[in-house]
Amino acid sequence: MSNVIKQAGDSEDIYKMAIRYYFSHLRAWLVESPNLKKNRTVQNYLLLYERQDLLTEVNQVLELHVTEDWTLRYLIKSYIDTNIAHYDRSTEETKQIVTFCNSVFGKEGKFPIDQFVGIMESYMMSLVIEMWFYAGELGADIGNPDPAVAVFMDVNRQELLEMMKEKFNDKE
Repeated sequence: MSNVIKQAGDSEDIYKMAIRYYFSHLRAWLVESPNLKKNRTVQNYLLLYERQDLLTEVNQVLELHVTEDWTLRYLIKSYIDTNIAHYDRSTEETKQIVTFCNSVFGKEGKFPIDQFVGIMESYMMSLVIEMWFYAGELGADIGNPDPAVAVFMDVNRQELLEMMKEKFNDKE
């Protein structure tokens, strides 16, 4: 993601495109209605394999307060549902969310999207490795992991969560 931003000359429009692109992936992978049990979300996978511990971790990230009123989950869902997924009718609040996202995750924002993506990708790759690699589902030798996989085995997800809280000035 950061390579695309750099190649495009670091323009604000590229940051706006990157926000839409990345949030749409997070929306599909993480922010789905819990009533849709057959959707292939991370949460449903974790429920299927009885990994409540990891499900709790994912929900901690999504419930980070980015403002006093908005969690990361709400922000992603509202932004994408209004602008991409459903074309829900815009409200004053959803217009404020788009403005807020463009401000916070934009080029000059307090948490530019390429930084946010870097933290989220490390977090999610670590989670995926714990879900699949340690469960033996990747068919890999856990005693001799591929170096590309090993990079994410030692990621401290709690530390990444704290970094995000600090960026959002989470009050919890």
